[in-house]
Amino acid sequence: MKSEVINCYINEVIMPRIDEIPGWFFAHTHWYKTLENLLAEESLDSSEWDNEVLQKLVKHQNGLIPMIENVADIRYIVVPIHGENHWSLVLIHISDTRDACVIYHMDNIKTFHDHSQIGALLNTWLDRGLGLNMETSIISIGITQQTNNFDCGVHVLYIITKLIEVGKDGQLLEYLENGGLPKEWGTAEIVSKYRLEVRELLISLVESDT
Repeated sequence: MKSEVINCYINEVIMPRIDEIPGWFFAHTHWYKTLENLLAEESLDSSEWDNEVLQKLVKHQNGLIPMIENVADIRYIVVPIHGENHWSLVLIHISDTRDACVIYHMDNIKTFHDHSQIGALLNTWLDRGLGLNMETSIISIGITQQTNNFDCGVHVLYIITKLIEVGKDGQLLEYLENGGLPKEWGTAEIVSKYRLEVRELLISLVESDT
């Protein structure tokens, strides 16, 4: 699935509902890759960084939607990850007490993306970019595994939808703390049906612009 499709979904499906989910922030598909490139030449453990890099790291929060006006407002950050022709998803959860953060990595081809490397980069941004110096855990959470080599993008879109749904109902933390999302999420049948829904959405958007 192309980045444009996922970004379109975020813009057209998620953003109109943003008032329903206060504390949620979303990254477009280029956001993580930009962060990765920004930190490529830096030692994440070093205390001596180039000032220009630090300034860019701080400004990187401007790439999230909606824009962060106060870091105290953040509860969840959703980050699509793309690498080696595969999509996975990160959900960052910051505790209400603001003293702990968990970076959950969800990959429907287990171990395809290195969750420890992804978590280290995001933790660096949280610490040096947002100034959120707190205890951070990085967890690879169990999700339904895909049965082909092309549905990873659809899985990501479907999981985002379900995360928001259970987040509104207050069930999300229970799932996360138990170490896995429901097995019925992302089954081959559901993903096949959802792929058609995404396709119909894109067609309707194109037709509305003509």
